[in-house]
Amino acid sequence: MADSPGGSLDDDLAAAFDGEFDEELVDDDGGGDAQKDNEQKGADDRSDGDDGGKSSSGSDVDLEDLEDIADKGFAEVETLKREAGIEDRPAKRMKMVQFGAEDESPGKRRSRVAGAGPSTAAADAGGASGSGGGCQHPVWVFGLCGVCGVSKESLESSTGDQYGQYLSESASAAHGGDGTTRAQAGMVRLKHLHASKEVEVSRQEADRIRRDTVSRLLSRRRLILILDLDHTLLNSVHMNEVGEDVAPRLAELQRREQEANLGPRRLLHCLADKKLWTKLRPGVFEFLEGLRDAYEMHIYTMGDKTYAAEVRRLLDPTGRLFSSVIAKDHSTTATAKHLDVLLSADELALVLDDTEVVWPGHRRNLLQIERYHFFPSDLRKWRADGTALLEQERDESATEGALATHSRVLRAVHARFFSQEDSRLPPLDERDVRDVLAEQKARILTGVHITFSRCWAQDKDPRKEPLWQLAEGLGATCLPAYDPAVTTHVVAAGGGTAKVHQARVDGKAVVTPTWLQGCAFRWERLQEKDFPVPEPSQTDGRGGSGSSGGKGAGGSKPSAADELQMAMAAAGGGGGGGRGGGGAQT
Repeated sequence: MADSPGGSLDDDLAAAFDGEFDEELVDDDGGGDAQKDNEQKGADDRSDGDDGGKSSSGSDVDLEDLEDIADKGFAEVETLKREAGIEDRPAKRMKMVQFGAEDESPGKRRSRVAGAGPSTAAADAGGASGSGGGCQHPVWVFGLCGVCGVSKESLESSTGDQYGQYLSESASAAHGGDGTTRAQAGMVRLKHLHASKEVEVSRQEADRIRRDTVSRLLSRRRLILILDLDHTLLNSVHMNEVGEDVAPRLAELQRREQEANLGPRRLLHCLADKKLWTKLRPGVFEFLEGLRDAYEMHIYTMGDKTYAAEVRRLLDPTGRLFSSVIAKDHSTTATAKHLDVLLSADELALVLDDTEVVWPGHRRNLLQIERYHFFPSDLRKWRADGTALLEQERDESATEGALATHSRVLRAVHARFFSQEDSRLPPLDERDVRDVLAEQKARILTGVHITFSRCWAQDKDPRKEPLWQLAEGLGATCLPAYDPAVTTHVVAAGGGTAKVHQARVDGKAVVTPTWLQGCAFRWERLQEKDFPVPEPSQTDGRGGSGSSGGKGAGGSKPSAADELQMAMAAAGGGGGGGRGGGGAQT
């Protein structure tokens, strides 16, 4: 097969957009007549440019010539593939997102785009504010409008305040018209959709996509599930954090998995490129497979994107479980997670994460799971009491552990959401999964009446305290004072108080705050006898069974700021013992 005349196809295309295409294009035979004709055409174009028409910059390109070159290139590629015996693999499933004005019919959109060129793009810019019939610029890719092709730079220079007005109007609904955040508020950044490059959509387009998402999910009887990685689905630590006393245990665990011939369902991995030991949580494969048909699943981690991609390969070797992976590089905020990055419908989305503080705007969507501490060095960074699972030479149960528990809850929420038997439920398109989740959680401690003792300072408003709110969320009734006729439980941070003494005399249950945390983690009322409150002489007043009992967090709980710092440092395996969480040690 002969080479293409005048250089490669890439050279021809590059020359076309550099204004050199018309001067160098020749026909297939290399004839001089075609070259002379094109030289004459280029001269005409340059003369037109002097009169304000076409310019020598090559801004107007003959689309038919480009199409001919493209067709020729595709034909050459196909010929080469046939000669080499290369067969195309089936394309991976991809999510298709259509961008455009919602009220524009497909016929109108096709006719407008077909007639759009550099001249019409400038005209469309005049409609950026939405007052005219021009392009609304719903999506930007590489700084270019994905519909009309105009660049942000040229649009801003040609329309000035007009484009600023467009952004201001887009931002006003969500940000109160604050001009200082106009550029950021007017667009939603979707960096995870196009490798490391930024994709942006307008607020109006984001709302339209969300509405389409709701319709699509409801028609398929599916909800959205966002999954955290570290301490939720797995535990990772840097290799330099694994001491000599721990290394033999890891080697023994690797040997057992090899003998069991688990293949891709192994739980312990040594990620040499990342210098990490990663331990998957028992039951993780069953958890993901069991929810695949009911939920559209996404990974959202504060680890970097290369770490997230590596872990996705471990969790989903066939590539059919997760719809997308969001890493810290893609997040719209540096210190928190937000559902806006997914353009998801909040009323259909649930989140499984071990850290509540990283979801400040979506706590009603959150199912908080007990942290998975397999490695000793990781447990110490979180100030948690007890010993790590590796030190105990045991692991969580794949069938009765945390993931199995939350799998049952998520299936129950899904069944309740799509139930057609309860007439008390609103119409399907008006249901909110957050209400269903709250309803399920409120069943855990129904009929329990709690009085708190020594759980916060006396000058605090108890109704604003996390423990009070947690108890109410679990369905319990909280009382400001002890009432022997009503109180069923006293939750005390330490023994020796009058409320604790009176409750014991009256035969009431006296438990530590970890009882509430354990009930929330396990989604059931746990045995009160497993959470006794010792007398002050027996303990330092904190009480509780600690993490070693598997019932709750235990120990001295860090502040919200410390917890956020430690969560960010621990994501992706952390940065070694002295980074992030290490600075918060006491």
